[in-house]
Amino acid sequence: MISKKVKIQSSDGMHMQPANEFVKLAKNFKSKIFISKNGKKVDGKSLLSILTLVASKGVELEIIADGSDENDAVIKLANLIENNFNKKEIKNETK
Repeated sequence: MISKKVKIQSSDGMHMQPANEFVKLAKNFKSKIFISKNGKKVDGKSLLSILTLVASKGVELEIIADGSDENDAVIKLANLIENNFNKKEIKNETK
């Protein structure tokens, strides 16, 4: 079992769409995947479980994987979070 701590970078936090992206990626791994926030650990392959964490911008999460592909899982899932779930932040600018 390995883990890595990451901070939510997205200004909207880990709401429905980013959580769904996380779950889709997590389901590609054979390992058991968990996310922990302040001691509360949930199934990283369950959208509803992840949403119960209410992870807003700046919140630290721990990605935990246990299984044959745990290293790859933690690296790729942490990268997804650290890179704003592969979405560019759109800023409203007025001219």
